[in-house]
Order: sequence, then C-alpha cells, then structure tokens
Amino acid sequence: MAKSEKKVFLEYDHDLKTAVQLLIQNAAEKVILNIPRNSVLGSKLNNFWALKKECAGAGKELLIESVDDHILELAALAGIAAVNPVFRVREKVIADILPRSSFRQKEAAPQKVVAEKPVFEEAALKKRAPLNSPEREESVPSSFGDFRGKSFNYKTRTKAKVNFRKTFAVLIVVLLGFVGAFALAIDVLPKATIILTLKKMPVDFAENVEISSNTASPNFEGGKIVLPGEFLSASKNMEMSFPAVGKETVAVKARGTLVVYNSFSAALQSLVKNTRFESPDGKIFRIEKNLVIPGAEVGDGKIMASKIEVEVVADEPGESYNVGLSSDWRIPGFKGTAKYAGFYAEATRPFSGGFEGERSAANKEDLEQAKIKIEEALRNALESQMLVLMKDRFKLIDGATEFKLLTVEMQSASSSDDKVSVFAEAEMKKLVFEEETLKKALAEKAKSSITSEPARINKFELNYGSPQIDLAAGKMILPVNGSLVFEPDIDQNKILERVLGLNEANLKEIIFSLPGLEKANVSLWPFWVKKVPSKTQKIKIVVE
Repeated sequence: MAKSEKKVFLEYDHDLKTAVQLLIQNAAEKVILNIPRNSVLGSKLNNFWALKKECAGAGKELLIESVDDHILELAALAGIAAVNPVFRVREKVIADILPRSSFRQKEAAPQKVVAEKPVFEEAALKKRAPLNSPEREESVPSSFGDFRGKSFNYKTRTKAKVNFRKTFAVLIVVLLGFVGAFALAIDVLPKATIILTLKKMPVDFAENVEISSNTASPNFEGGKIVLPGEFLSASKNMEMSFPAVGKETVAVKARGTLVVYNSFSAALQSLVKNTRFESPDGKIFRIEKNLVIPGAEVGDGKIMASKIEVEVVADEPGESYNVGLSSDWRIPGFKGTAKYAGFYAEATRPFSGGFEGERSAANKEDLEQAKIKIEEALRNALESQMLVLMKDRFKLIDGATEFKLLTVEMQSASSSDDKVSVFAEAEMKKLVFEEETLKKALAEKAKSSITSEPARINKFELNYGSPQIDLAAGKMILPVNGSLVFEPDIDQNKILERVLGLNEANLKEIIFSLPGLEKANVSLWPFWVKKVPSKTQKIKIVVE
C-alpha cells in the first residue's frame, strides 16, 4: 500500500521549533517540507540534523523541497533527500566533508578545510624522457598507497583523455538540459487565467404589443410597443371529380372563346352585350358583356390587324354547338357594310358543354361532401405554399391565419359520364412578424428602466398570450410576458491588451476596476510566475 503523503509549506521566519511541530502534528507517513529562500533554518546545519532526528523518532519519511541551493546543500549534508521543485533534481553539493560530531558542537566556529595538495617527488616534475628510456619511469608520492613505485604509461594517459572528453560531453548535455528547462520555465509554461463573475440585473416585463401591417418600423409611442407586421397571402384553384348517382334532364348551351380581329381601321370598335357571332356552318353565338375591339395599326398605306379574345355562348342548347377549331367567323350585324369583311374571328380551341337530355347528377348530400373535400384539399395545398413563403425569422401566432373560399362551382356530368366536377378557388392570408424585432424592442425598453451603461442579455424568457386579431385591418394585439437578465457588456479583447506583461498588483488593479464586476479570480501558473504572460494566447479570460 502506498504511503500517505502531505506537503507542508514553511514561511521564511519559521524557526526549528515551529517546523518540528508542523511535522509531528501531520498525520501523513511521508512529509514533504517546502522551505522558502532565505529561511532562518538555513543559518545552522544542526537544524537539519534535528529535523531528521525528530522525523525518524516519529516514524515519518522526510523530503525537503526548496529553490534555495544553500538549503538543499545543508539537507544533503544532514543525509535528508532534497529536491528543487522547479527542475525536480538536487543541485550537486560541493562542500568539505566534516565529521558529524563537529557539526553538533553548539558554539563551534566554522572552519575552512583546505584539501591537501599532493606533493610529487622532484623526479616527477622533470622533463619526461623518451618513451623507451629507462628514465621514463617516475616515482609517485607515498600518499597514492598501492601505486607507489609503479610507472605511468602512454595507455593510461590516453584513457584519461577519453574520460575527460566523456565528462566534458556530459557536462555540455547537462548544460543544454538546464538551458532548455530554463527556456521552458520562462517562455512556454507561464499561463494566466482570469475568471470574472459579473453582476446580474434581472427585469420582469408584461406588455400588450401591437402588430400592424401598416407600421414600417418599431416605435414606443405612449409607452406602447408597436411593431411592423407582414401579410403573407396565396391563392389556388382546383377541380375535382365525384361520382354522380342521380339523374337529371338538362339543356346546356356550349361555351368557348373567339379571337376577334380588326383589319378595318385604326378606330376602336365597340360591341354591346349579346352581339352575335356566326360560325362558318351558320351557328350563332353571343358575347355576354360589352366589348371594345382595339384599332388596327396603319402605316405606309398598310393595315396590321389588331385582335382581342372574347368568351361567347351558344344561342341554343345541344351538342351540335360543340364546334371544333374553325376560322372565318363573322358579325351578322355588319352584313351589307364594309365592316362585315373588316371584322372577323376564329375559334382557336374547341367549344364544349353543349348538351340536351338526361344525364348523371349528384344529389345534394354528395355535393356537400364534395365541397368539404375540395375545401380541405385547397387548404392543405395553400398551407404548403405558405411554408415556402415563411422564413425562419417570421413568427406566426395561432389564430392569425385566414382561409376563404372565393368560388365553388358544380359542373354537371355529360350524358356519357357518371361523374360530376367541382371547381373551387380559395385564398389564404397569414399575419406574421419578426420575433427578433420583438425581443429587441422588449430588451431596449427593459434596459432603459435599470441602467444607462452598456449591457448585454444573459438570459431571455418570452411567453405569448391569446391575441386579439383583426385580419381585415391587418392588426393584432399580442400580450407577452417574461423576464430578462442583463449583465455588463465587457470587451474581453480590450482587457487582454491592457493586462499583457503586468505584475500581480497592477493586474488586480485593472481587473477590480471593471464596471459591474461582482468578483474575480486571477491565477498565474506555475507558482513561481509573478507576471502576466506577454502573449495573448497564454491568457484565458472566462466570464461567468
């Protein structure tokens, strides 16, 4: 099972007694003691012997952590594991090794021990002889123990050079590692996080908003919100066939369309209702309303005939009046005058509907069902058309839709058919408005009641009531209610520009001077960082 571990942080003025109390009172089995730079504990090596003794007596494992090389050196001399928390390694301790008892003398004055420099015999200092010379052998001092009387050869010197090069290479690698770690600590690791909690300003509202198709822009006249509305409309006609189970005797006149030409003069020619037109086979048809035939175009002595379409109905019922395509129709009333030849007509489409006799017919109940079905079909078709006209920004309130049947005509079946046809035309209108325009108007009115400072919406709840709708007038009174929550509008980019490279004091001064700030939390990482990074990508601002 892993040992429980706890880190204890000392202040620079905590003495040995305080440090021991913190260590003994801690329940962890392994204690990491963080000693700051220039701590009073660094004044004596005995302090570290005492810490080690007390921890051993309490059955605790002790690890010292400090950025002060002097503290690390004393801890190492006392036999305590010590690390630098920045690089997680212990600096190499270079010091004279003294007997442990000498450090326990309370008032002993510090002594500087100088290592004894080896003294070589005079022969060793002489100029070396050639390699094969008997004089090549040199005596070494007696302080070298078992090597006394032995000679150094060329291979020994070569190996020493190789070892020196390896040592030098290792030192270079270590140095580069320290440089990289320093660059990492200074340029890569530092980060800043600024968490801002802004004051919230809630507002409740309840309004009767007027939506009008006659209003061009929002206004607040008399304290009332008036918004522009928009009418969406579409129309459609449809013909449907239904079974005819009954019989009826009818006399129906044929109907059709003629194209009437004027090649007589440039003057207009008026024809009154019921004016006759005669087909090439002598059948008479009449117009059902007054008609004005436009004048011909005259130029360079030539006449270019004008033309106009007119609907005509047979003078008598019967299938014989269902004439086909034909030309050279005339106006009998002009017979005996020059106009008889100057005005003529042609049937560009066959005539139809002429019938006399018994044929299938629908009873009253079937006709009512047919009317309901064609009305439903038209309504669905118009709703589909409206979906194309509706845009995401439009809001449609229930009840703001009008559907109207403009025409319903029953067309009897022919003698050879057992179905009747129903022709209908309908129109649909919807009064809609832009919901975002409504929200903006409500927000502007609510904000003006609480603050004149820049503010933005943090939360918006909107509910609709039952409207009063007058589609004929293009107007609707719409009750709305809900709530808004505002917060100060803070420009995060400007804050970033202002805090780059600032120390903690100046950073806090700027942050806590922001308008509408409720609280803030500023974090610089790692722990040794004392200034805001100078790069914006190293800074994170969170608004809550």
